[in-house]
Amino acid sequence: MLQRQIKTFVVAVDESSFTEAAEKLYISQSAVSQQITTLENELGVKLIKRENRRFSLTEAGEFFYKKAKKLLRDTEKIVAQTRELAHNSNTLTIGYLNLYNGTELHESVAEFSAEFPDIVLNIVSGTHEDLYHRLLDKTIDLVINDQRRNFSDDYYNDVICYAPCFAELSKNNPLSANERLDTLQLEDTPCIVIAPEAQQSHEEEFYRDILGFESPIIFADTLEHARMLVVGNRGFLPIEEVGTSFTLTGSTVRVPLYHNGTQIIRKYCLFRRKDNSNTYAERFSEIIKTKIFT
Repeated sequence: MLQRQIKTFVVAVDESSFTEAAEKLYISQSAVSQQITTLENELGVKLIKRENRRFSLTEAGEFFYKKAKKLLRDTEKIVAQTRELAHNSNTLTIGYLNLYNGTELHESVAEFSAEFPDIVLNIVSGTHEDLYHRLLDKTIDLVINDQRRNFSDDYYNDVICYAPCFAELSKNNPLSANERLDTLQLEDTPCIVIAPEAQQSHEEEFYRDILGFESPIIFADTLEHARMLVVGNRGFLPIEEVGTSFTLTGSTVRVPLYHNGTQIIRKYCLFRRKDNSNTYAERFSEIIKTKIFT
């Protein structure tokens, strides 16, 4: 049972609205409904009674809500104490988007480690949602991520670059000869998206509803897996050029990717929680900002 699903249920009850819960959690209303349904399926009981746009709690739902609310409070305390212990152990956890593959992160890690040899750096990669929720839960100190939500005053939101989007294609694909490609031209070509199974529906919703892709979507576990699919001419990989980009092999090309006549541009940022920042996170942020230009 995922803590995220429980939290979504508790917030929905607190707000008495799926819409208000979605705004508070920075997710879609359909995602709120889906997570609560998944929670109910896992429990094997109905927690809420849906009545058009309103809902009420079942008897089981009332019981679960009270216990879950206490569980979340206790979990927050445990997380805070764990983070405090980690800081006392001189560790810094940094996350980066799984599509990022520039050399600037490696250079920044090397420079930081030389300056602070006693600090243990934990480096993790993940999807946008992975990194967002780990930052929210304070299990990560600093992330390099694309912007999908409005900036919050609870965070330091440092824009590091505006990244143009490209379609990475096999040279065996006839579309690879184009000087540029619009998403409409790719509607029959599978779009390769990197996401674990638990987040595939969320990522598909983002690519379809926000970016406007109409292509069939196939999923890859890692960037390396995605590139193998590209080399095998299974589809195209939408990817942004952030910093010093990956050197393409002779079997693939990158073509500028457009939507409705305009090249897709994504905003990349460094995010830190203000209530979870520390000197080491601030210093690492300073270092990497000198290497990735806005």
